[in-house]
Amino acid sequence: MDQFKRKMYLNGPNKWLIRVKVPTLAEQSHSLLEAYPQFTVVHSNLNEIIWQGSLQPTELSLSYTVKILYRRNDKQKLKVWVISPALKVREGESKIPHMYEQDRLCLYYPQAREWTPRKWIHKTIVPWICEWLYYYEIWHVTGEWLGGGIHGEADPESEDKEDV
Repeated sequence: MDQFKRKMYLNGPNKWLIRVKVPTLAEQSHSLLEAYPQFTVVHSNLNEIIWQGSLQPTELSLSYTVKILYRRNDKQKLKVWVISPALKVREGESKIPHMYEQDRLCLYYPQAREWTPRKWIHKTIVPWICEWLYYYEIWHVTGEWLGGGIHGEADPESEDKEDV
C-alpha cells in the first residue's frame, strides 16, 4: 500500500475515522524544501532536523531569517527562532507577545492540538511563521497584538532549556 494513503477504520456504527500516517523526517524535509527553496538543511540526524531560511511576510516587510527545529522523539518537539534581524521589544513594552522565554516563537497552542506530527510543516508551521511576523510588525506600529491566540509564560512542550 502506498505510504501516503490514508487508512480508514470503522469507529462505531456508521462512523469512519481517518488515520493519517506521520510523515518521516525525510518526507517533511523534502516537502518543505520543495515548497520553500530558500530554506536549507543545516543539521539532520535520525531524530531531528534543522532548517534555516528567509521569509518575508509582505512585500513591504523586512526579510527575516528563521530557524526551525523538528525533533522526532517521545515529545515531538518543534521550535522556531528568528535569527535576524533580531526581534525587538516595542518602546514602552516589557516583552514581545507570543514568545516562549522571549526566545522562540509561539505559533500554536499545543493543548488544542492545532499542530501535530501528522501535519506537514510546510503547510502549517511556515505559513504560521509568516503570519506571526506580520502581526509582530503591526504590533510595533499599533501597540496591539492582533494575531489572537492563547499564550502561557512557559513552553508547555519543553522541560529542557537546551538550544540547538
